[in-house]
Amino acid sequence: MILHQNTTWVHLAAGAFVKGAIEYTCTEGDFFATGHGVLSGEHYVYRANPTTFYQAVKSDGDSLRMWRHGKVQAGQTWNCVGPTIAAPPFNSMDFFGRLDKVSIRVSDYKQVGSYFFETDGLHMYPGSVLSDVFYHVNDEI
Repeated sequence: MILHQNTTWVHLAAGAFVKGAIEYTCTEGDFFATGHGVLSGEHYVYRANPTTFYQAVKSDGDSLRMWRHGKVQAGQTWNCVGPTIAAPPFNSMDFFGRLDKVSIRVSDYKQVGSYFFETDGLHMYPGSVLSDVFYHVNDEI
């Protein structure tokens, strides 16, 4: 799901089970993911690539991530509290853009069902903070 540039907040309510992935496009201010629902990549093939109709064609720039931001700007922070990620088909999270002053603040986060190779955990940028995180990954974190 590619979010509108004015959308900065995704809330996965407790009990929600969403099959898909989230891509932020906002270019100002912090952006958020909250709630105790599940974001699942279970129906995607390994290295699913949206530019090839979700076929298994690896691209470090295009393959699907459960959390992605393609236009992140210096000074932005991703605040994530509560969600569970299940069965990611590739890297769980990647941001692209001005990464020199980007950070993440994540707590009460779970990642399970990482059965494919290259299902990394969260990427850490300078100034990032993680707390109360459970990872099941199949690559480095």
